Amino acid sequence: MILWYASQPFMGELFEIQSQKLLLHYAIDQKELFQQLPQLQQEELLSRLQFFQEQLQTPLSEKLVRSGWTLIHLPLLKLTWIVLAILLSIFLLKKREGARQAIWLLPFLALAYGIDNRMYGSPLQPTAEELLFPSENYLRDRYLDEPWSSKLFEQKHQLEQAWNRYLQKEWGGPNQSLSQGLYAFNLARIHAQPFSKANAIFRQIPPVQESLPFLFLVIFWNLTFALACIIATKKDYYLTNN
Repeated sequence: MILWYASQPFMGELFEIQSQKLLLHYAIDQKELFQQLPQLQQEELLSRLQFFQEQLQTPLSEKLVRSGWTLIHLPLLKLTWIVLAILLSIFLLKKREGARQAIWLLPFLALAYGIDNRMYGSPLQPTAEELLFPSENYLRDRYLDEPWSSKLFEQKHQLEQAWNRYLQKEWGGPNQSLSQGLYAFNLARIHAQPFSKANAIFRQIPPVQESLPFLFLVIFWNLTFALACIIATKKDYYLTNN
């Protein structure tokens, strides 16, 4: 978990930046459609691309600062669990007095984190970009002219056809052009993505609600770990091999 959170300013941001650059290159490389955009919009797309190019050149020292900031500002219960999970495991291996009993703190911390997360975490909301995509039912009901197939690969083909019709009719303009529809849709995706040149390294992000299955899995894993440690160590654990 430490490596996962610490890697976000490295691999996490790299993936996000490359994803946005891919859309920007698509919009700019379509020369004919790009030239039809207003001059202000063209300059905005080029400015975004230049900004993301500069973001890829972020110094290592700044990314390390972001990693530390991310770890330090984890929810208190989660951070406490990470620290104790490491320390108690080491103490158990070194046969420190009280380590067997203290290992039960982990499932209690997991339970406390789950309750706190569900009570005070912000519900996960779809992004503005995700809201642009129509649902499968919407495509099937409005843009499919044949019965829904029971075969998986035929369903894929039907959805592709319905998707192309959706782009033509709702995004393709007066001529209902598929290429223009695809371009307009991807352009809307670009503008739906948050973009700010302000330094947001130290912005505090409120915790998001985890899914219930994930929280139950965390509690179950910690409970199982504590039970396994107790079963694997005998009553004379502190007396052996000392």
